[in-house]
This record gives sequence, structure tokens and C-alpha cells, in this order.
Amino acid sequence: MASSGGKFAEAAQQWNLGQLYQDLGVAKGKKLTRTEMEYLRGLLCSYSPGEIADVCKVEPATVSTALSRGLYRYIENLLESRLRQQLSKASQVKNWNWVPQLLARAGYCLQQGATEQPKVSVPFAMKLDGIPDANESWDSKPDISVFYDRNDEIALLKQWALTERCRSIVLYGLGGIGKTSLAAKLTLEIKDEFECLIWRSLRNQPPVQVFLTDIFEFLNCLPADQCLQTTSDKISKLISYFQQHRCLLVLDDVQAVLSSGELSGHYQPGFEGYGELLRRLEEETHQSCVVLTSWENFRRASRVSNSTSARSYRVEGLGEAAKSILANEKLLDENLWDELISAYRGNPLALRVIAVSIQELFGGSVTEFLEQNTFFLGDLEYSLHQQFERLSSIEKEVTTCLALAEHALKVSEILEGITSQISTSELLKILTSLERRSLLEKTRSNNVTKFTLQPTVTKYAKKYGQ
Repeated sequence: MASSGGKFAEAAQQWNLGQLYQDLGVAKGKKLTRTEMEYLRGLLCSYSPGEIADVCKVEPATVSTALSRGLYRYIENLLESRLRQQLSKASQVKNWNWVPQLLARAGYCLQQGATEQPKVSVPFAMKLDGIPDANESWDSKPDISVFYDRNDEIALLKQWALTERCRSIVLYGLGGIGKTSLAAKLTLEIKDEFECLIWRSLRNQPPVQVFLTDIFEFLNCLPADQCLQTTSDKISKLISYFQQHRCLLVLDDVQAVLSSGELSGHYQPGFEGYGELLRRLEEETHQSCVVLTSWENFRRASRVSNSTSARSYRVEGLGEAAKSILANEKLLDENLWDELISAYRGNPLALRVIAVSIQELFGGSVTEFLEQNTFFLGDLEYSLHQQFERLSSIEKEVTTCLALAEHALKVSEILEGITSQISTSELLKILTSLERRSLLEKTRSNNVTKFTLQPTVTKYAKKYGQ
């Protein structure tokens, strides 16, 4: 393998690089970057993406992502125009060697016979070993090698996305409840029904302009005058693309761009563009599907949750499937597992945390743990702290009131239990916000609705809410 001092120098001797750069630039719509040229030369020297990464002193994932998002697609476009009659879309090569082989057949190799001709035809939608599908782009890929039974939810969501062709689907619920895993499982099961898949997390709060540019780069439709375009202009362009192409866009952790300290559904200063983006993707006609995960439901999605264009689904805890979590930790007293699952409402994260603690403190004995007659949060406190800190001051007061009560409360009882002087209509807004944050539980008897909190939230609010 060549040393890093002479990166892929042999490519200049064997290949007509000038013509290849120019033709690929046409396929791309603008000139190749220096990095793209470097990676291309590595491929032409028959280096694997991993070997290119070694030579260029970068992470292998960096090379793989750059190739799958751009260079492979430009090469495919070029070859389609040059070798349309020679290539069949019926077969598949699972080897990165297809790049020099096919470019040699297309006439870019200077040394006759220097590159072996391909022995099989290659489709344009290639899925190569170790390389992400060129039609997929994940900025982070959740590990769902262990996925707890949510067959009913998956079936419902597939119906919304494929049969009803919903434009927007919001999955919301408490932290740790399994929203991201559910979205990832759904994505893997339906992605082949779409032309492309884009998975992005908003956890690191990318500015909406940066986010849109990133999407355009993957779709290879970056506006030539992007610096002059407003956020609204770019959203219009994205929707126009989604009208022409059926794409699957998944946005994880949307709560990261929502505001804290006020009722749910507002965007942080500087991130209001996401509000316009999500609203327009939901309301304007297109043939794509956007799946969003969040700790809280947004007002706009909630407003049309019963329409076929947009749906909202509150992700709840696991039922019988939660027992596999306790089994994995080798807990004892299986006859008491239902009681433990019920106490933590089947929250997968909570049950994993508690199961580990039971194993460490009581040798796996559920009986001994329950005998302590306490509701233990352990490491779950940090997740609850993050969610509790998002509440407005009046929401915190209401949750504390509900936590300290010995039973579920009617609206009138909540008004009597808080010190703030608010009207009934204001309290209803607060309860609606807490419901959208998945913190409330409701009971109804004798035609009266009463409110309480989930047990984990009650425990946290009693300890820290005052």
C-alpha cells in the first residue's frame, strides 16, 4: 500500500483523471471537492474505503459516509449515461472493486488491460459490503439488535406511513420509553418503499439552515445561490423535491429545538425555522413521509392528529415483553415481575435501571426489593431531571400538587391545591401541556375525570418539585 506521503500517485499514471474529474463534475452539477478527488484516486488504485481512510488519516466512517452520500452516486449517474446498454439492473456486486472496473469499461483507463474488466453486470442502486446504501443517510444509527415486541405499534405505524401515506408521524413519550428504537425498527421495515432514507438527530441542535443544506447535499440538489436563499425558500425547495420523489425523513430528538420554561410546543429562539419546516411538511401536499420522535407532542401535530396527513402516537411502556428485560438480568421471583413492571409502567429504561440495581443490591431478589416498600429511581433520576427542567414554573407547581396528593384529583381540587391564582381555562392549558409531555395519567369514574402522575414522575416531583 502506498505511503501517506504519496497518496494514490499511481492513479495519475493509469487514469485520465482530468477528463474523469470534468465528467463527474457534470454528473454532480458542480466541481468535485479536493477530498472527493482524493477518495476517487484511492478507489481507482483499488484501495478499499478502509485503506483510503488509513492513508488519509481519517476515520473509516468518514470515508464511507462521503462515498455513499456523494461520489458513488455521481459515478452511477455517469455510468448510466455511458453504459446504459451494457449494464443490467438485475444483478448485484457486493464489492467496492466495481468502481475501477466499470470506469475502465467506460474508457477512462489509459493503460489497456491495466484494470480487469468486470465479469458481472452491476446495478445502479448498489448495496456494498461495509458501505451504507447510497440511497440512505444516517447521522447516527440506533442499535436495535435487541428490540422488544411492539408488533401492534409497528403494524399501526406501517399502515399510517404506507397505506394512508401520512406526511407526518410524531412519536412522543417519556425519555427511555423506546421512541427512537421504535422509529428505527419502523424505518428499517419500510425504507424499501421509498426512493431514499434520511435519518437525522436534532440532539446537537443544528441551525435549520445548516440542517437544510446537509439534506440538499445528500439529495444532490444544493441550490446554486444557497447563500442568498431564505429559510422559507429552502423549505419550499425541499417540499418541491418531496413532491417529485418519495423520501423517508426521520428526525430524532426534536425536543432539543423546543423551548424550556414555558408550556409545550414552542421553539427556542433562533430555531423557529424548524417550526415552519415541520408545519409545512405536515400541511403542504407531497408524497414523502416525515417521522419525528420527541419527549413532547407539538401543538401543530396534535391539532391535526386525527387527519390522514399527520398523526401523533404516544409511545407507552412495554407489556408482557418487558419480562425479557428482567430475564436478561436474571432476576428471581418471576411471579412478582408483573408487579414490578406495573410499578414502572413498563418503561424499558426504568426497568433496566431497576433490574441492575436489584441484581447488585439484593442478588436479583424481587421479593426483597419489594419488601423495602419504596419506589427507587436510581440512575433514572437524571433522565427525569432533564424532563422536569423543561417545565414552566406553573407546570412544576401543578405536578408537585399532584405528586403530594394521596389520590387522583379533579380540576377543582387542583385549583384548590396550588398557591397560584389561575382560572380554570388556564389550568386546562397547563394540563394539556403536561399531557403532551406524557407526564399525566387520567382516570374516569362516575363521569368525572381525575388526574395524577406517572409513578416515576410522582417520586421525582415529591423529592425535587417543591
